[in-house]
Amino acid sequence: MKTKLLGFLLVLFNCFAFVDLSVQAEDTVLRVWVGAIEGEKLVMEEIAEDFTKETGVKVEVYQKLEIFTVPSALVNNAELDERPDIVYMQAPDIGGLVKSGYLEELDLGEDVINRFLDVAFSAFTYN
Repeated sequence: MKTKLLGFLLVLFNCFAFVDLSVQAEDTVLRVWVGAIEGEKLVMEEIAEDFTKETGVKVEVYQKLEIFTVPSALVNNAELDERPDIVYMQAPDIGGLVKSGYLEELDLGEDVINRFLDVAFSAFTYN
């Protein structure tokens, strides 16, 4: 469990590293949805706090009731201003959301990809 959580947090932390900070940082808010596990939320809040200190970009962490409802919640909130920028979900849910246009591909450079095991990407890769 700790290994999975650590792997998830490493991937998620790197997602923060690719946020476009071209707008004024103090005006930018990132919304992150995590699952119902309290430990994930607490760790994500720590990461978010560090990220805010480093970049000036505020991060709001929202805990969803359960991981199984995240895809439908994402679809229901996709057109709202409060929609998430980063979402933690199960890998099997990704395909349908990609086909529907609700998820965007991350364009990561080789320098970032080489910092992780292949499984960190293959588990969440569509096609």
